[in-house]
Amino acid sequence: MRKFLPIISYTLILVPIFYLNLFLLKKILRFFDKRFIRLKKYFILFFITIILDILGITIGVSFKIEWLLKPTAVLNMILILSNLSFLGSFIVIFFYLKVFFNNFKAKKSLVNDKNRKNTITRRDFIKKSILIVPVIPLTISSVGLYEGFSSTRLKKMTFHLKNLPQNFNNLKIAQISDLHLSFFVRLDDLKTIVDDLNKINVDLLLITGDFVDDYVLLDEAIELVKRVKTKYGIFASAGNHEYYRGIKPVIKAFKNHKLPLLINQGLSIENSGEKIFIAGIDDPYRIDESQKIKGDIKPFLENSLKTALKSYKDEGFKIILSHRPQILSISDKYNIDLILSGHTHGGQVGFNGKSLFESFYPKHFLWGKYQINETVLYTTSGAGHWFPFRVNCPTEIPIITLKRDE
Repeated sequence: MRKFLPIISYTLILVPIFYLNLFLLKKILRFFDKRFIRLKKYFILFFITIILDILGITIGVSFKIEWLLKPTAVLNMILILSNLSFLGSFIVIFFYLKVFFNNFKAKKSLVNDKNRKNTITRRDFIKKSILIVPVIPLTISSVGLYEGFSSTRLKKMTFHLKNLPQNFNNLKIAQISDLHLSFFVRLDDLKTIVDDLNKINVDLLLITGDFVDDYVLLDEAIELVKRVKTKYGIFASAGNHEYYRGIKPVIKAFKNHKLPLLINQGLSIENSGEKIFIAGIDDPYRIDESQKIKGDIKPFLENSLKTALKSYKDEGFKIILSHRPQILSISDKYNIDLILSGHTHGGQVGFNGKSLFESFYPKHFLWGKYQINETVLYTTSGAGHWFPFRVNCPTEIPIITLKRDE
């Protein structure tokens, strides 16, 4: 029961939101002297939908019926986004009317003036148009819902790096980050990703945290991702969601399946005597409040990086897996060549190939390629999400080809 209780609780939160929507709509209609809508049929329809949603979640998760879970997930998001969209719109409309039209009686006398009978008053214009406002966020929500449930794309790019060993020229790296395998992202979605990766023959697969949220799926997910055929192997690091749900089962599962989970440690891959060092950085989240990192996380990341580099033996080229991209700010002095990160999801709203929130958080490196001196970072928007709403910021699997910059 506990494995789907959070989603059911999440759905039930919509009941008071729905009630507030109807309450505000009723107030707005009263302001416009409109006949009240009959609320009973809306309540009945809404609660039938809620019940279907909860039944779909319960049955689908309990018996692992994948074909049932996908439409249930879509229905769940329609309920959430439509309710939130209309609530926000109605609140704006309601307070707008309250602030600007308290003197309605005085304006009404002007409307009845014979000299103004053929003119459109400010109130008439608002009266005709203001109820369209909820359609705007609902349309955006529909776009976000569509993109949120769209297939994960393979995003191909090439990085030119001068320290890359000659024998690793044209190294093709695939990165999976922030899959959040659970209710909205299922094993079928991961299987599709695995099949797509096997079509393009990647050399190295790197997983940078927040891999599985529902630990019931953890063993199957690891076995599934191990099917990706690579030349040099598959390596993973931890994210904050691994700590939310308990890091010990994750460490145990990766160990049982013989898949390296790098937490403050590193190892090397070799080709004809030349090596690349790959290290995983720990995440600053701690389930114990007494140890939880608050404020600036860069000192924690730097200490983790120092620990991970202790096993470095002058192999030259370094790749760092860090769930948090802020590590770029401190990694240059350690001669790091490439950092792969996630965590941000790109804010899940993009503009012109960057996060819409880029200018607000310039030091968080939200989405895309960044560089400080010789250190290159790529922050992915993520292969999945725990909340499937995206606008112009699609889910992605970065496919990065490394070329030696002569």
